[in-house]
Amino acid sequence: MHYLWGAADRAFSKQRVGEAVQWAAVEWALSQGCRLYDLEGIDPERNPGTYQFKKKMGGREVDLPGEIYVPMGLRGRVIANVLRRRC
Repeated sequence: MHYLWGAADRAFSKQRVGEAVQWAAVEWALSQGCRLYDLEGIDPERNPGTYQFKKKMGGREVDLPGEIYVPMGLRGRVIANVLRRRC
């Protein structure tokens, strides 16, 4: 299963609603035969709250390469060069 995007209302953070939703998703995924759950990236410095939340899920941290641009044609090469300079 792949975690694309999520949010929680901070007014209910003490009730741990976000965690309850995640565990419900994990239980559903397991019932469907899923064995991997990708929570996407974590950044302890720029997003410490999300980092802590995802670490609490108990998964394994995996280092992956950053974004890779594969240009297709002249327009793609121009766009890829612009993006590489910005990132």
